[in-house]
Amino acid sequence: MTSPVTRAKFRCTSVKTFSAGSIQSTRWAPDGTAQIVASYPREVVFTAVMDNDTPENIRFAQFTPAGTLTMTVDNPAVEIVPSLEYYLDISRVPTGDVAADAGVAQGVGEGLL
Repeated sequence: MTSPVTRAKFRCTSVKTFSAGSIQSTRWAPDGTAQIVASYPREVVFTAVMDNDTPENIRFAQFTPAGTLTMTVDNPAVEIVPSLEYYLDISRVPTGDVAADAGVAQGVGEGLL
């Protein structure tokens, strides 16, 4: 079953690092063993794009006129830069319940936020 994807356009407004360097974190390997690794947690804040400077931004602002997303990112391979715009894709997680997931399979809710 494929879940429909809803796309929103957000701008990163802030990236805050929690420490000056790495901290030690426990990561769990696929085999269930614990590994101590260097971690670089950052708080990232996104706000909905509300500009009317391009046709795409006008369209996204119409369907997502306001919104804020704050999350902690702890993956050093992920680079999120303040002032740049990002697409945020949202899809429902199937529950395994055939009746509840019927809308997911039919594509209900597909489109822009």
